[in-house]
Amino acid sequence: MAEAGVPGYENTTWSTISAPARTPASIVARLNQELDAVLHSPEIKERFAAAGSTVTGGTPEYASAILRSELAKFAKLIVAAGIKPADSTAR
Repeated sequence: MAEAGVPGYENTTWSTISAPARTPASIVARLNQELDAVLHSPEIKERFAAAGSTVTGGTPEYASAILRSELAKFAKLIVAAGIKPADSTAR
Protein backbone atom coordinates (compact mmCIF):
# COMPACT_ATOMS: atom_id res chain seq x y z
CA MET A 1 0.00 0.00 0.00
CA ALA A 2 2.92 2.35 0.65
CA GLU A 3 3.93 1.95 -3.00
CA ALA A 4 0.38 2.95 -3.97
CA GLY A 5 0.77 6.21 -2.05
CA VAL A 6 -0.90 5.17 1.21
CA PRO A 7 1.85 5.37 3.84
CA GLY A 8 1.29 3.77 7.21
CA TYR A 9 -1.52 1.55 5.95
CA GLU A 10 -1.83 -1.68 7.88
CA ASN A 11 -4.52 -4.32 7.79
CA THR A 12 -4.63 -7.92 8.84
CA THR A 13 -7.33 -10.52 8.73
CA TRP A 14 -7.87 -12.69 11.76
CA SER A 15 -10.36 -15.23 12.97
CA THR A 16 -11.34 -16.40 16.40
CA ILE A 17 -13.65 -18.97 17.89
CA SER A 18 -16.00 -17.80 20.61
CA ALA A 19 -18.13 -19.55 23.19
CA PRO A 20 -21.53 -18.36 24.39
CA ALA A 21 -21.63 -15.81 27.20
CA ARG A 22 -21.42 -17.33 30.68
CA THR A 23 -19.69 -20.50 29.46
CA PRO A 24 -17.85 -21.80 32.53
CA ALA A 25 -14.18 -20.79 32.62
CA SER A 26 -13.10 -24.42 32.93
CA ILE A 27 -14.83 -25.27 29.65
CA VAL A 28 -13.35 -22.22 27.90
CA ALA A 29 -9.90 -23.20 29.16
CA ARG A 30 -10.29 -26.79 27.92
CA LEU A 31 -11.60 -25.69 24.51
CA ASN A 32 -8.72 -23.24 24.22
CA GLN A 33 -6.18 -25.89 25.16
CA GLU A 34 -7.52 -28.38 22.60
CA LEU A 35 -7.88 -25.83 19.81
CA ASP A 36 -4.40 -24.47 20.43
CA ALA A 37 -3.00 -28.00 20.19
CA VAL A 38 -4.72 -28.54 16.84
CA LEU A 39 -3.66 -25.14 15.49
CA HIS A 40 -0.03 -25.82 16.36
CA SER A 41 0.05 -29.30 14.85
CA PRO A 42 2.48 -29.51 11.90
CA GLU A 43 -0.26 -30.53 9.45
CA ILE A 44 -2.50 -27.56 10.26
CA LYS A 45 0.41 -25.10 10.33
CA GLU A 46 1.47 -26.35 6.88
CA ARG A 47 -2.07 -25.97 5.52
CA PHE A 48 -2.33 -22.43 6.80
CA ALA A 49 1.14 -21.57 5.47
CA ALA A 50 0.21 -22.95 2.03
CA ALA A 51 -2.73 -20.54 2.03
CA GLY A 52 -0.47 -17.63 3.01
CA SER A 53 -1.67 -17.50 6.61
CA THR A 54 0.11 -17.63 9.93
CA VAL A 55 -1.25 -19.55 12.90
CA THR A 56 -1.04 -17.62 16.15
CA GLY A 57 -3.32 -19.24 18.67
CA GLY A 58 -3.20 -17.98 22.22
CA THR A 59 -5.37 -17.36 25.22
CA PRO A 60 -8.92 -16.01 25.40
CA GLU A 61 -7.43 -12.88 26.99
CA TYR A 62 -5.11 -12.44 24.00
CA ALA A 63 -8.07 -12.73 21.60
CA SER A 64 -10.03 -10.19 23.66
CA ALA A 65 -7.11 -7.74 23.56
CA ILE A 66 -6.89 -8.03 19.77
CA LEU A 67 -10.64 -7.50 19.44
CA ARG A 68 -10.52 -4.39 21.66
CA SER A 69 -7.60 -3.02 19.66
CA GLU A 70 -9.32 -3.64 16.33
CA LEU A 71 -12.58 -2.07 17.53
CA ALA A 72 -10.72 1.04 18.68
CA LYS A 73 -8.79 1.28 15.39
CA PHE A 74 -11.86 0.95 13.21
CA ALA A 75 -13.98 3.23 15.41
CA LYS A 76 -11.37 5.94 14.89
CA LEU A 77 -11.39 5.30 11.13
CA ILE A 78 -15.20 5.40 10.96
CA VAL A 79 -15.33 8.72 12.82
CA ALA A 80 -12.51 10.24 10.74
CA ALA A 81 -14.19 9.17 7.50
CA GLY A 82 -17.62 10.36 8.63
CA ILE A 83 -19.16 6.96 7.94
CA LYS A 84 -22.77 6.67 9.03
CA PRO A 85 -25.06 3.62 9.16
CA ALA A 86 -27.18 3.04 6.08
CA ASP A 87 -30.86 3.89 6.38
CA SER A 88 -32.42 0.43 6.67
CA THR A 89 -35.85 1.82 5.75
CA ALA A 90 -34.62 3.03 2.32
CA ARG A 91 -34.87 -0.39 0.69
